[in-house]
Amino acid sequence: MINKGYLKIENLKMMVLDEADELFKADFQLQIRAIYELAVGSDGLQTLFFSATYSQEDLNVVSNISPDPIIVDMRSDEHTLQGVKQYLVCFERNFGPRNDEEARVKEVCFKVSTLMAIIAEQKINQMLVFIRRKKDANIVADILKRKGYNCDCITADLEQEERETVIEEFRKGTTRILVASDILKRGVDFQGLSMVICLDVPPYDSRDIYFHRVGRTGRYGRRGTAIHIVNSSDLSNLLRIAGEYKSTIDYLPDDFKFSD
Repeated sequence: MINKGYLKIENLKMMVLDEADELFKADFQLQIRAIYELAVGSDGLQTLFFSATYSQEDLNVVSNISPDPIIVDMRSDEHTLQGVKQYLVCFERNFGPRNDEEARVKEVCFKVSTLMAIIAEQKINQMLVFIRRKKDANIVADILKRKGYNCDCITADLEQEERETVIEEFRKGTTRILVASDILKRGVDFQGLSMVICLDVPPYDSRDIYFHRVGRTGRYGRRGTAIHIVNSSDLSNLLRIAGEYKSTIDYLPDDFKFSD
């Protein structure tokens, strides 16, 4: 739009980038740099970058785009996810090679069975279930629907209008369980959401995914619960990531009862 002259930025005074760490990824970074270079000629331009998480690489990008930035760190010494009580369910089972599709499906199905066993006797209004792959998210949602749960699924395969409809139905409480790929890990807020289930662990290099998943609950001073259902092969990575955010994860007790 800028290049075609539809958007005039000669008198632009402020440029704001929300979820900046996401925009610094390779898919967007060149576009952000190009826009900034076009806008930087504006007299007195102020650029603001906002994000809940910044890696050192992200800060380096900020410095390259906008030399001598002023950094305002709003974090405290308290646990960033202190409003969320986290539990884990760890199982030790070999389903086959992780790169084998049949083995992956078996593991996903086992995790869903574990999830249903956990929530069967619980009084939970709504929950958000995360799993990274779009295909796996659809498998999880299909199983839950067949078992009679009020469930929907959101992945990048949906058109924007379809995503907005799914999100709105969940916000209204029409949908009880929303299964999501990591397309929903940030930028969407569900006030009052008290339960998040994580069915896999992100790679350590993408550990901010953990933060944004768990951070969907326990917001605005409310309590929240997050349960991680993991294979033993993923346990060390989960605990390492949790340690980065000063989070404690306890094993789910046999007599667990959810308290909203």
